[in-house]
Amino acid sequence: MNLPLYALRRALVFVPSLILLTMIVFSLSWLMPHYYYILPLTYGSFVPLTSTVISNDLQAMNIFPSNPALTYLYYLKGIFTGNWGLAVGGLDVPFPFTGNVYSHIGFFLDNSLQLILASFLVSVFVAIALGSYASRHRGGAIFYVARFISYSGFSAPAIWVAPLLVMIFGRGVGIPVISVFPISGRGVTPSNYPGFMNSMGISSPTGILIVDTIYWQDWPLLASELMHMVLPITTISYGVIAGLLRFYMLGIDEEINKEYVAAARSRGIQERDIYRKHIRKTALVHTVPQVGLVTTNMILGLIVAENFFSYYGLGELLLQSFVVGAYIPMVEIWPLMATVLIFGIMVLLSSFIADLLQAYVDPRTRLS
Repeated sequence: MNLPLYALRRALVFVPSLILLTMIVFSLSWLMPHYYYILPLTYGSFVPLTSTVISNDLQAMNIFPSNPALTYLYYLKGIFTGNWGLAVGGLDVPFPFTGNVYSHIGFFLDNSLQLILASFLVSVFVAIALGSYASRHRGGAIFYVARFISYSGFSAPAIWVAPLLVMIFGRGVGIPVISVFPISGRGVTPSNYPGFMNSMGISSPTGILIVDTIYWQDWPLLASELMHMVLPITTISYGVIAGLLRFYMLGIDEEINKEYVAAARSRGIQERDIYRKHIRKTALVHTVPQVGLVTTNMILGLIVAENFFSYYGLGELLLQSFVVGAYIPMVEIWPLMATVLIFGIMVLLSSFIADLLQAYVDPRTRLS
């Protein structure tokens, strides 16, 4: 089976998984008073939630709280038409988070995507580079550093890594000389938005600030943004690097004693070429399937990092919605549902991409 056909086959599995995800999110919300999300979906705006209004309006539209199937169809329609429900404010964010959730959530999504993409690239690069060097220089200092990162990353949760980084590298808090990184916020604030950012804090043309600063050649803002991202990215990446590094080095250990490696050595092929052309490439076959799994750890690290370092993203929005909703029941159900749905989609997409990468590096998987 060729790769495009395999990708189409996996995509056909992705669609029902996505529908199942929407059902799960909707089912969780159904445990709450139904009219709080029936009316915003049908009206597009909030109305006084008196018992008379609720009873009359629901009966006029032939919608009853006891009919979850019909309400789910309104919810599913809202996902694809941009009606993600309404927020009524109360969140500690840079702008009034009121009105349609869909029109406001782009700010948080862009910030989270920026951290996730940067953390993923850093994690993959560090894990492969460090794992390759450490495996070729066993017994050296770098080898033991890699082993330490591999084991400590599994036992050190992000909620513990974040304050430790602040105590060491946090500007004004950590160790002198190396404590140069900001411990909160971003490289830009609402008071000094550049011309290519709108009032909602979304930059153009891509919405990813570090990319747009390069596009507009705003180098001071790029430097400031990168400095603010160092500690959050390290918090997110540490556990991900540990996972990828461990599987990658185990893959190298498994391949290094194979017969084809001994045969290559007997033919006089240099050790560097054996690692580059054979061992490392085959070790990736053992590592790529773990990409989907470590994404879950990345999302958990994202929630911790954004809240700990006040980096406004989906993780910050998720916790804010949950906390405000706990004090004022049902007020922020829609932002909460939206962030849970987006995080679920991220996990599904990462699994889908991991399957495609696995099929690319190991054609045998296309037969399954």
